[in-house]
Amino acid sequence: MTKLKLLILIFSLAFQTINAQSNPERAAGDILVQLNPKVNPKALERTFSTQQIEAALHHHRQLHAGANMHVFTFDENAVDANQLLAQVRQSALVASAQFNHKLDYRGVTPNDMRYDEQWALRKIQAPDAWEVTTGGLSANGDTIVVAIMDGGCQLDHEDLVDNLWHNPEEIPNDGIDNDGNNYIDDYMGLRTTAKDDQHEAHPHGTRVAGIVSAKGNNGTGISGVTWDAKLMILSQVSFESEAVEAMFYAYEQRKLYNRTRGEKGAFVVACNYSLGVDGGDCINTFPVWNPTLDSLGTEGLLVIGATADRNWDVDEVGDLPTTCTSDFMVAVTNTNQTDEKVIGAAYGAKSVDLGAPGNGTLTTSPGNSYFPNFGGTSASAPHVAGAIALMYSFPCEGLANDAINQPMTTALLMKEFLLGGVDVVPSMTGTTVSQGRLNVNNSFQLIEGHYGQERGPLNFLTIKPNPVDELLTISVTLPDFEDYDLTLYDMVGKKIERSEIPGRCTSPEMQIQVGFLPPGVYVLMLENPDNFVSTRFVVH
Repeated sequence: MTKLKLLILIFSLAFQTINAQSNPERAAGDILVQLNPKVNPKALERTFSTQQIEAALHHHRQLHAGANMHVFTFDENAVDANQLLAQVRQSALVASAQFNHKLDYRGVTPNDMRYDEQWALRKIQAPDAWEVTTGGLSANGDTIVVAIMDGGCQLDHEDLVDNLWHNPEEIPNDGIDNDGNNYIDDYMGLRTTAKDDQHEAHPHGTRVAGIVSAKGNNGTGISGVTWDAKLMILSQVSFESEAVEAMFYAYEQRKLYNRTRGEKGAFVVACNYSLGVDGGDCINTFPVWNPTLDSLGTEGLLVIGATADRNWDVDEVGDLPTTCTSDFMVAVTNTNQTDEKVIGAAYGAKSVDLGAPGNGTLTTSPGNSYFPNFGGTSASAPHVAGAIALMYSFPCEGLANDAINQPMTTALLMKEFLLGGVDVVPSMTGTTVSQGRLNVNNSFQLIEGHYGQERGPLNFLTIKPNPVDELLTISVTLPDFEDYDLTLYDMVGKKIERSEIPGRCTSPEMQIQVGFLPPGVYVLMLENPDNFVSTRFVVH
């Protein structure tokens, strides 16, 4: 990129930024003024009352005595606001003056009509995570799926219909097992009792599904934790046999996806199970659960379980499935808007992994309606399942590749990021493994730290060996999440090669093939429109 082009681009970007910020919303009739030291705000009032200005300034309140910072008010209908501000700025009494602009909450805000009622999403910092991704696809384009093992779901709900998973190998309602998986017409998931996909519009399952992945930013209803992950409905899960069958259905779909490199099956990353048996003994009374969970984990699935809605220690009294010892179980308890453990929710320092918002959750409900007060641990678990789906959409090829090539290891890694990213809160200390409440944005930062480029001033950290014969290994620090160009020049400034370094997530070390170059001195330049740094190396 020539210097002229670079300057033009920088000017263009600067103009776009200035233009976009030129008319922010402001408080009508307010001017923020920093007076010069020892100037009394009444002096500014008197100055303007003696001038030929229809609308005088009135001192409203002091913001800080030491800084001599104040709010003054004026009548918007009596004077041109911009002209008045200009005159205030010209006063010898004033150090600086500006309008009182409205601040926007950072993070992505969907346009769903009732999003403002979804306190839980802000509590887990979903809007901050949405600045990176709103979910749905991995970095490699894998469609992310969450299995909902429950009573059923309204399939045509206005906020769910676009996010329901369809079996791509099955032709609906033709009475044939098209994909050869021993289920006829399982196009929309599986109803375990009848071995078909004719799901009941069950209230509990519909509400759970909406928390995970109600369609976000569609101008309707609410938003899920993830906006676009697909929901695999596995319904009429009332007995253990049906739960095990449902889990293995999701397992087989993910196994097929892994084996065919995404050509068949489904990229199921989590199974939400907001059901259970109070006091259940996973080792002695329910011994099939741990091996089932372990099987799912080998293909990359985590099972998210709601612990008991009882104020007891499950480490002492037991619970199914949340005291199962499989590494692929994620057990969740219920927290409220003030991060207290809900009195009626179980806990366990060894068995319950984390807390998540539950009581008072607004979510989808049958009849194209929205239930304003869904609660219990049943509402907590799907917040975690949705968070895991969102985490798998983090824009990082390394993560996406590992999810297919090393599914079991990656599932455990995601659980580690999930638990490591919690906000530690007093009510979870001593009652959960992580001692905290879900924070998906913190988990994003842990993913970035594991897979991402090291942060710091733009610089080449290492360039070795130097001199080099064939492969040059470099590592760099990047100051931000912007993409950078890595360009190779010869000593007369001729460009030889250019490649892009993703600012968000790439290997800390990169290798460049230089064996084709004739012996001599070369320059590597790391640049984007705002910054650049260069270094030299020698080819033998």
